[in-house]
Amino acid sequence: MRRAPRVEFLEPRRLLAAAIPSFTYNVIEPTTSANGHKPKAIADFTGDGHNDVMAYWLGHGLQLYTWPNWTRVQITSTDLGNGEQAQVADVDNDGDMDLLVGGDFVTTRWYENPLAQGGDPTVVKWPERTIGNGPGHDLEISDLNHDGRVDVFIQTVAYLNNGNNSWTTIASSRFATRNGQGTALGDLDGDGYDDLVDAVDGGHIAWWRNPGAAGGQATTNWTKTDIGATGYSGDELSLRVTDVDLDGRNDVLMANEYGSGGLWWWKNPGPGGTWTRTLIDSSIAYVHQSALLVGDINLDGRQDIFVSEQEQSLPAYNAQTTDTLGGEVVVYYREANATPTWTKQTLALTGGHNSKLGDIDDDGDLDLLVANHGFYGAPNPVHVWRNNWITTVNGTPNADSFAVGTSGSNLSITVNGTTTTYPQSGVGSVVFSGASGADTLDYNATVQPVVLFRGGGGGTDQLRVNAGTMNVVEDLGAGGATVAVTVAAGAVANFQATQHLAALNVAGSARMAAGGGNRVLVAKSLGLSGAGELDLADHDMIVDYDTTSPLNDIAARIAQSRANGWLGPGIFSSVARVAPNGNTTLGTIERADYFGTTFDNEPLDATAVLVKYTYYGDANFDGRVTFDDYARIDTGFNAHRTGWANGDFNLDGAVNFDDYVLIDTAFNTQSSALKRVPAGSGHRAASSSR
Repeated sequence: MRRAPRVEFLEPRRLLAAAIPSFTYNVIEPTTSANGHKPKAIADFTGDGHNDVMAYWLGHGLQLYTWPNWTRVQITSTDLGNGEQAQVADVDNDGDMDLLVGGDFVTTRWYENPLAQGGDPTVVKWPERTIGNGPGHDLEISDLNHDGRVDVFIQTVAYLNNGNNSWTTIASSRFATRNGQGTALGDLDGDGYDDLVDAVDGGHIAWWRNPGAAGGQATTNWTKTDIGATGYSGDELSLRVTDVDLDGRNDVLMANEYGSGGLWWWKNPGPGGTWTRTLIDSSIAYVHQSALLVGDINLDGRQDIFVSEQEQSLPAYNAQTTDTLGGEVVVYYREANATPTWTKQTLALTGGHNSKLGDIDDDGDLDLLVANHGFYGAPNPVHVWRNNWITTVNGTPNADSFAVGTSGSNLSITVNGTTTTYPQSGVGSVVFSGASGADTLDYNATVQPVVLFRGGGGGTDQLRVNAGTMNVVEDLGAGGATVAVTVAAGAVANFQATQHLAALNVAGSARMAAGGGNRVLVAKSLGLSGAGELDLADHDMIVDYDTTSPLNDIAARIAQSRANGWLGPGIFSSVARVAPNGNTTLGTIERADYFGTTFDNEPLDATAVLVKYTYYGDANFDGRVTFDDYARIDTGFNAHRTGWANGDFNLDGAVNFDDYVLIDTAFNTQSSALKRVPAGSGHRAASSSR
């Protein structure tokens, strides 16, 4: 059984520690290939909007594995030889993703995706195009001269893409004393042009300034600046350019490609300063140039580091290794500290060669594509560590039954009777995505991840909050979805976004999260039962009924809660409860008493009940108390009318002295308008029907 990932903290635990996703191990290509499976890539090669995987198989050429079942097809008619590295780019600017490949003792080449020419990339063999004859153990890409075409750096020279499969060589002499195994690109001087970082003979690294920003040509000499001594025994490195300390200047990550010495970062001092290096992890060794990667793996806005050690770091395959762990496949999560610190997560001790980051399972987070090279005999299936930070659960064309809850301390996800568990702390969000059936999601316990329910078409989907507290962070009705929500007794639905619902039925507690006053709850029907309560806070509501108006019931439930100090059961405002002047409330009127065509930017038809968080006395729902509102209460008083629109601001069934006290107090203490309606929308005169 595969062991769970190990987590450890490098140096004492810091404030604001990084979140740690959980990962699931999946094999894409189980067949091993000695000294194969080196070049790998992740991209949407077929144009269907989903990422596919490309991997080399020694003796069989390049293999394309298509999403979602990773069906394998060979896309080249010739073998690569000793291929090492692959990159993805639209080389010919025709709108599809091509593949660039380099390696020891082979020509550097690119393979043209036939998709843009109308060919099926899973059927038509991809034409092979030569870039240059130099060995390409390292292969990095960038638009070096800002002409809109992708250029190529390999370990000896660089190639400028002229278009029409024409390439200009930048000779190795333009990069003085460059060793050529450790190639990395990035803008180190802040001029907008990518520079070169690489090893130099004698155990140093240096960077070479791209002459383009100074008006020069990329084919002229690149100025060299020494960074410092590596401290390693060899000159073959793994390097990556990224802003480690978040100071706006790109720094350099460094590991030894064929030996020990640890993982380090070099701080970019800016013009004229001295570079300094800091150890990240002393245990790291044998990191291939393509296996030191950066990306925001836990989606916290900071760049994390991914490292996989080659199989020769494992004593089983290399008797000379001094690596006490060996084969580490690890992620370093950048913590929220000014001085860079990381939390280390070890996924495996099985090794990896050319690795890639990309969203392989189409859920919005970065996954890890890994395989050993197999040269020393280590098993080397092509596999992915699937990042569970965003876990997407896809439905079928039929009516699906989803459920989320807990199983002990774990997160429990059930789909049509099949249950899977995950460590709660390793999942940031769960997305239940329905298809064409009428789907149901049962929320059965408070869970740490954010839970999203995105219903499909074909019927009314049901969200049932049966227990615990569910934070609803997006509109359940977005995209035209039809969703009815039920909140059971003792359960809480906390709406943190505007909602468009088919129905809301509450026996427990439904809440609009306070703040901003800029959200609205729209429902075709509203039902409260038992001790059910609805807290609108400082937001508004539209009940867009079809036949019988619920106005009287809604007004009674507001009055019930108001009389109870703005507490449940009923409909209330927790913001009105603590308003310093006691001058705000929930008012409710019939659509017929509101002249505007929209309410809170929501279109209105002929039948709806409107509820607004506003000042006492705001009879016309314009967010303030003015002469117009006094005219309404005077008319309502003289004609013995009822209802908010006629001046019954405490909703007790009569317009009297108490209502005048409320409007006078609000008039004298009001500040800014509360979500004022657009100018010119107008309001009907006071109703004479009630």
